[in-house]
Amino acid sequence: MLKTLATSLLLLPIASLGYAQDDQGQYMKVHPYKVKINDSLCYQVREGNNKRIVWEPFCGQFRNFVYREGYEYTVYVRKYDPEADSMFVTQTMASSDVRVDVSQEILLNRLMKQKAKKTPAANRHISSAEPQFMKVYPYKIRVNDSLCYEVGPGYRKEDEGTLRKEPFCGVFKNLNFEEGKMYTLAVEKYDPQADTLFVLSATSYPWVSKEALERKAVQLKKKSAPRGEIMKVHQCQILVNDSLCYQIRQRNTAPWEPFCGVLYPFYFTEGHEHLLAVKEYNPHADTIYVIKGIGRDGSDHRVYNKRQKSSIKSNCEECKRMREKMRADAIRASSASRKRKR
Repeated sequence: MLKTLATSLLLLPIASLGYAQDDQGQYMKVHPYKVKINDSLCYQVREGNNKRIVWEPFCGQFRNFVYREGYEYTVYVRKYDPEADSMFVTQTMASSDVRVDVSQEILLNRLMKQKAKKTPAANRHISSAEPQFMKVYPYKIRVNDSLCYEVGPGYRKEDEGTLRKEPFCGVFKNLNFEEGKMYTLAVEKYDPQADTLFVLSATSYPWVSKEALERKAVQLKKKSAPRGEIMKVHQCQILVNDSLCYQIRQRNTAPWEPFCGVLYPFYFTEGHEHLLAVKEYNPHADTIYVIKGIGRDGSDHRVYNKRQKSSIKSNCEECKRMREKMRADAIRASSASRKRKR
């Protein structure tokens, strides 16, 4: 009986801890640096103690959380979802005590001293100056016809909060660069204009994968793409009270409606039916704003074969006949009304 009671008492705090963690939400980490996707700066996040350290881009907003660049955070969120517009932080567990790049430079200094002791004096690379630190970003960039590294100076107090990047089109001596990883290097001299930079020591840490970046870029493009309504413009314009008006409709089954306002920006070509994406379909408006032209009879207006040319010509003639008939009908109707008044 006593043994059972003791076991129950031991299990009680463990169970309560489990419930507390459930209440807190999901455990995740926030990377010390953001990543640029299209024109957006996105966080890098990962769920729990992910041993593979695969960071995912999160381009939304954190609620109940203050982020400072250069510090890695461990937090609890209600739901871990990098695709969401926002994540609510229930608790901030920890953050790195100092900026990550500062701690890396301290580590590099220590590593270099250890290397110097182990390396035979004859093989040591002698440098009288103090080493300088620099960053190498995970993906190369194209400059003219060359693929170059994207680099920036290491941490300095006066540079806190800034992110300076510049191309380096030379060669790193003593560095095996692996795309997709961020590097902090100790070099003899930080000089992006040099042909060669000698690396005294290097540390790398993982960055968000290229596939994840591409995936997120597509999602952001879809989100930022203007949403509107689809409408069609008839190949013929019609006369309404002596005004030349468009004929428009939203669905193929819907009747054509006259629109006597302005389609902006839009260039109408008679003889072609146009498919447009517009901000709002409203036949009674003064202006309908066009987001983009989706299609026009499925043919290119610059290249026609003989059949297409004759088809367009017949369509234009049909439009003219339609307008002449409408004008004649309008004249007859007005003359008949005048006779009735007499």
